[in-house]
Amino acid sequence: MNASNKPQEYAPLLTATPIATAQPLLGIAAQPAMVVMNRNPVQEHVVFNATIEDYLAQSPGLLVREKLWLAQMLCGACEKQVQFKVANWDQHVPDAAEDSEFTARPAQFMIKEESECCQRYCFHQLRHLKLGVFPMGGTMHDTQERSGWPVGVDRLLEMEKPCRCPIICGCCMFCKPEMTVTRPAQPQRGVPEEYFGRVEFDWKWWNCFFPCEQYMSVKDHEDRELYSLRRPVCCSLKDCACVNMCAPSCCNLVHRTYIEQDQVVVGEMKNIFPGWNVRGMCQGNTAADNFALIYPQDATVQGKSLLLAGLMLQNFVYWETRSNQNQNQGGGGGFNNNY
Repeated sequence: MNASNKPQEYAPLLTATPIATAQPLLGIAAQPAMVVMNRNPVQEHVVFNATIEDYLAQSPGLLVREKLWLAQMLCGACEKQVQFKVANWDQHVPDAAEDSEFTARPAQFMIKEESECCQRYCFHQLRHLKLGVFPMGGTMHDTQERSGWPVGVDRLLEMEKPCRCPIICGCCMFCKPEMTVTRPAQPQRGVPEEYFGRVEFDWKWWNCFFPCEQYMSVKDHEDRELYSLRRPVCCSLKDCACVNMCAPSCCNLVHRTYIEQDQVVVGEMKNIFPGWNVRGMCQGNTAADNFALIYPQDATVQGKSLLLAGLMLQNFVYWETRSNQNQNQGGGGGFNNNY
């Protein structure tokens, strides 16, 4: 990996043929073909000759639906590896989209975690982990996919979060949460391994006095800031409103994080209350969330990939602690929202 080399843009495929046995991907630049179109389990032994450009280049945004694990809902000590299904967002998606809006759309790809069981149990959301983006489509419903990385499927992106426990000392934060983004090498297309950049928690000096607005910094491969993620914890002085009071819940459906560039809002990340269903009623015990990511209009594929990593980092920093976890269990208890 060489962080000094400028990432290259690769043109989306017009047609692509799987390396292993599968149907060809036709017209993948506009709408990547799905592996399955029903509620049968997703095929896990298909390797596609595709790149992340085929999925993000033309995408204005993403809908991200986290898998609900029944074992986690019933037992706070159980820690499964997270996985998400991702569909395309468009202007027709309501601001506070219910879960049916997510499941009505075909999945474009999946995000799956690779981590050690001991770290998941002891450190919860502080754990070291890797997230792989896999070109596996199908339905947005849960279809009994196995936990962990699939066998025989090339990942399009790899996101890595180190195990860190933040320590606040006055105006400074040590061991900040961060997530790096890398494109794995794809020899079949002549694509080298590339470092896209990282997302890091940005503790402002005044947060020790006013922690109600928190930030993350999205940085490119040369460590230059591309975007700032501004999250009003409750009330926002900049917006002069209680933006995220009691959100996401039936009282306030959408929790908002603003994507800013030069202090101008250019996009948005949303954690949306899934509605009056199992996911909504048991949201505190499942930690299974519905997210919407609306990209800036001029975002590059690298920028979109980094913003997706920012959404994943926010999930682990703020949303992965469940109410049925014992707060004295490991290092993860109480990390959610409490700085």
